[in-house]
Amino acid sequence: IVISAESLQAAVLHATVDGHALTPHLNAFAAESLDFQDFYDQTHLGTTAEAEFIALASRLPLDAGVVATRYASNRFRALPQVLRSEGYATFSAAAEPPTFWNMRQMHRSLGFSSSAFLPDFEPGEWIGVGLNDESFFAQVPAMLEKQRAPFMTYLLTSSNHHPYKLPDRLKNADVTTAAGTMAGDYLQTVMYFDRAFGQFIAELRSSGLLERSVVVVYGDHQSWLDDPNLQLLHDILAGRRATPLELWRMRRRTPLLIRLPGAVAAGPRAVPGGLVDLAPTVLSLLGFPLDREPMLGHDLTAPARRLVALRDGSFTDGRGSDIEGRSGDSPLAAAARPPGVESGHDRRGDGDCSSWSVENVS
Repeated sequence: IVISAESLQAAVLHATVDGHALTPHLNAFAAESLDFQDFYDQTHLGTTAEAEFIALASRLPLDAGVVATRYASNRFRALPQVLRSEGYATFSAAAEPPTFWNMRQMHRSLGFSSSAFLPDFEPGEWIGVGLNDESFFAQVPAMLEKQRAPFMTYLLTSSNHHPYKLPDRLKNADVTTAAGTMAGDYLQTVMYFDRAFGQFIAELRSSGLLERSVVVVYGDHQSWLDDPNLQLLHDILAGRRATPLELWRMRRRTPLLIRLPGAVAAGPRAVPGGLVDLAPTVLSLLGFPLDREPMLGHDLTAPARRLVALRDGSFTDGRGSDIEGRSGDSPLAAAARPPGVESGHDRRGDGDCSSWSVENVS
């Protein structure tokens, strides 16, 4: 079960604002999961559809345009197609119009044998770009019951979407910091997603499906807060101003949580990775060989030195970052560079993953 968490940035996990944990349900899930804490958004010009392609097909995005609009009629050897060829039923669900980002066509091209889109759900309140997450997650378990085992399910959430407008009655009244700003609105939609996610995990646990499944949650891309609001968000969460490099890392880091049955091998992982590594990591954990798959990513549970490349030319290896100030990046990337230096460098001297290892689980 793979869950695409709309616009979820890593910085909000384990954070407390006004004395309240922002994501208590995600925090509890992370404690039972392989928690990759140096994981990066590798999208370029696209957003959710681009993140979907990178994560499932393990390929980098286009330099211009988006695969979902330019190459949706192609067929891709992606995670759902690989599992389908191994006997899995493959099912995707997004309570959004099927024409949004060519999802109906694109999901077929990625290897999903069946899908549910907005017309397949009971109607309800629209939040973000689709049916609200609580209604979405409430209706998914009945769909899962109809899937032939073994199955892979891919779920796309919608409510934590720019510009982060949540009805007042659904806001957490105990968290008022930055109210009236987009950063404050973002905190509210994050908390709303967390509540809906918690209800879904509770249902999986109650039905027994949680312990029969590998459950993956990943933040699909950055929040796209403008620089003042991103700086404000950092101020709230860290209690101080961010350097340009810290702000770049905050913008680009998203969570990757992988819960195995029995919460085996749970704990934080410092190895750097990106969206392109999601599919190979899942396939490895399921016991499938990677040497025959045309994927650019790597298994994050295998010890190795890593390089996370972004389409704009930036990269990080867990010890340092080289940030390009080209198109699609924050002006802060350019601000991080001293005069006459082509790129900004951050040598933190920590996170050396050459000695990192994880218990072998299949």
